[in-house]
Amino acid sequence: MSKIKSIVDILAEFEKGLDEVDKLSEELKLKILNDIEIQANSKSQEIIEEFKKEKEKQFKEEEEKAKRDAEKIMKEGEKTLEAKRKELEKKLELAKNKAIELLL
Repeated sequence: MSKIKSIVDILAEFEKGLDEVDKLSEELKLKILNDIEIQANSKSQEIIEEFKKEKEKQFKEEEEKAKRDAEKIMKEGEKTLEAKRKELEKKLELAKNKAIELLL
């Protein structure tokens, strides 16, 4: 009978050990899942930051291009305006000369 009791005691200890292993494995599983979530969040933040940097870079490039285009348009407008002003001055000079000729 004492051998049976020894076996039962050994099996009870083994069952306690298994329960402890099960408990530890559950804690480890939760820790791993938590670590994975932290890493995923960190990676998401890195991706978001990289995306923001890339978009800011693209925005700056587009802004610089728009500024260059605006400057080009302004210069062309100034040239056109100057040409029209000169053309108007010539026509006024011609009209003035015609008026003087008519008066003389």
